[in-house]
Amino acid sequence: MGKVGKQYASYTGVMARTIIPIHLSNWAAVDDHLKEKIWTEITSVFELPPKSKQSTLQSASTKWRQFKSTLTKEYVLPHRNDPEALKETPEMYDFTELSDWQSSVISRLSENWHEIHELQKERRSKCKNHHRTSRKGYIGVVEELVVKKIVAKDEEVDRALLWKVAHEDKNGKIVDEEVAELAGTIEKEEGLITVSGYNDVLAMALGTSKHAGRVRGVGGFVKPSAFFNVPRKKMECVSKGMLKERDVLLQETKKMMEEQQKSTKLRTNFFKSK
Repeated sequence: MGKVGKQYASYTGVMARTIIPIHLSNWAAVDDHLKEKIWTEITSVFELPPKSKQSTLQSASTKWRQFKSTLTKEYVLPHRNDPEALKETPEMYDFTELSDWQSSVISRLSENWHEIHELQKERRSKCKNHHRTSRKGYIGVVEELVVKKIVAKDEEVDRALLWKVAHEDKNGKIVDEEVAELAGTIEKEEGLITVSGYNDVLAMALGTSKHAGRVRGVGGFVKPSAFFNVPRKKMECVSKGMLKERDVLLQETKKMMEEQQKSTKLRTNFFKSK
């Protein structure tokens, strides 16, 4: 998507920040008509297929949470002991309603929010191997590989290659020692092992099981079933009535088999007696 892709990402963020109130606790609490308004505003500027609505709103959700996090880190927590500094909305974000800002501040300074914040902080500390793609994302990485003629246009790019490039700095080097070691493992295993489905080179190098809802090394909103071409497991709904009918059928079948065995035994004994 190139330049247009970045513009689309930025505009999605602007719509999320200006349309969704920041005092809401999470995306699930956002009214559907506000989400619909975001989609309407974005599609009035960018030509998008209807099937991209879900991923667009997921992106808006992420950017909205990031915006709230920025406000908290830069404007709320540094002034937690200075109520006077928290009375007014930050000048840079004056599009935010004053009442909305004040409600958000009260929420962020509560003991309950602090406990949740510490819990999430601990979880984030366990996250490793952060990519360095910034706003361009994995789509931008693919475009750079095409420009550098590392891959051909429209060529399917191996996600192990994408993962390695996404963790390189501007000079093409991987600074993090652990990530560099993993990248080295990938290079050693490529072409030397047989891979299939979820169990590809990247999965083996990382030594982690597949994630249920996303695919590492290809960007957000890509479903495993679509990327690996693996069909989803179908869930079957069986009623109590169907189970009862099954049991009756099994009993009848069993009875028929027993009668058949008796009949066969009688015929055998008859011919033996002859």
